[in-house]
Amino acid sequence: MTTTPAFPADTSPGVRELPAPCWYIGAAGTGAHIDFLSETHEPTEQEARNTLASRDDAAELGVFAYPTPCAVAYLACGEQFHAHDDNESCHFDSVGDLIRELRESGLPEVTPGVFLCDDDTCSCAKLWGDVVQEQSLRDTSPDVLSRGVVEGWADPVFDPRQIDWDEKRRTALVPFGVFRGRPVNPLYVGDHPFGRNQLGHWGEQVCGDAIVQATVDGARYTLMIERGDGFGWALPGGTAEPGEDAVTCALRELQEETGLTVDRSQARLVEVDPQIVPDPRGSGEAWMTTCPVIVFLGDLPALPGVAGADDAVRAAWLRSETPDVLEDDLAARFKGKVFAAHRRLVQSELHWIRIGRYGIVDQAGVVDHITRLARHAIHMRLGTSQDAVISVEHAGELPGEVIVHLNSGDNSLAVEQHLTDYGFHVEPGPQTEDGVKLAVTTRTDHARTEK
Repeated sequence: MTTTPAFPADTSPGVRELPAPCWYIGAAGTGAHIDFLSETHEPTEQEARNTLASRDDAAELGVFAYPTPCAVAYLACGEQFHAHDDNESCHFDSVGDLIRELRESGLPEVTPGVFLCDDDTCSCAKLWGDVVQEQSLRDTSPDVLSRGVVEGWADPVFDPRQIDWDEKRRTALVPFGVFRGRPVNPLYVGDHPFGRNQLGHWGEQVCGDAIVQATVDGARYTLMIERGDGFGWALPGGTAEPGEDAVTCALRELQEETGLTVDRSQARLVEVDPQIVPDPRGSGEAWMTTCPVIVFLGDLPALPGVAGADDAVRAAWLRSETPDVLEDDLAARFKGKVFAAHRRLVQSELHWIRIGRYGIVDQAGVVDHITRLARHAIHMRLGTSQDAVISVEHAGELPGEVIVHLNSGDNSLAVEQHLTDYGFHVEPGPQTEDGVKLAVTTRTDHARTEK
């Protein structure tokens, strides 16, 4: 008896189980289901293989047979989905297994069990855009769509596909992509891939944040504000106004939120490279890019008075010799936590300040850091546990300059390379009976200093 291979009659969108027996032909990256059903009998596997082998393209495709039920999905555009690997067709024993595979593949799910393909030329592309736009409206705070637009802090454009992204990408501080007319946050991992969540803008929003530092009687302090929206304690800062540079923005926001006015001629100002912050108010299509500005007020007889204003409930100076000291002081005095968007920023910049990278020198921190790096270099690069570091002392000539005294030239080469890799400038001295001395200076060439 001859059986004729035919695709299942029902190819409407969705995931369903094919009746047994289900036979499959496939090639690398392609595949198609073929059912062999007859009113008189169901063919054996060999009969199915013989029939499939009669196809002109069978040699190219290969033949795989399954005498058991199998799940198959038809996407919204009619394209068939059936995963397989290089050796054997990977058929799915249940509808649930196939749905899980489709969801893990990243294909958008319009309604439960109905998926869209990722072909930009397919009808799925427009349907994808419409479905995602509906989702983005649901994932945007009602305050953004109503009060934000009326008060002017939210974009009045509800659909980002209407925005000229070429210009925004050209002027962006941190590069980002666009997919089918929608901006893509380069660093987003969260529950709001579409829409604006609680932010008013689409794509990148530039802000300036002030990392204000001062020392009193040898103790280092950082100025923080408690946000009025319940997100915790943050650095003073906010959205940049059109045409406003990072320093101007940071100092303006600092004055508005704490009452502290900084005389540029009396402070050391260092601009740090722009970076995207993990703002919990953001989404996969709306994010904040901060331009941090370190404001070092120097050694003071007393800390300047501050008070929370504007968006800040209160302002306070916190001990900050290290990031852990700051967080402990905040918890002990106010039972507070650092704003999630600023925690990584605070930790990294306090570390770099402590080791003197910006020329704002906590000399004890620099000496301690270089001592640990020198010992680590000798242990790791030379494979010895011998402590070849005779001394590490502040040179007292340049900000961040330290003299490292080592017992031999071999050790000095290892330490010199290691410290250079960590961004320090190293000038080796001559070999003497007492060993070798390295003049180590912190670098500030990656930051822009106003004064």
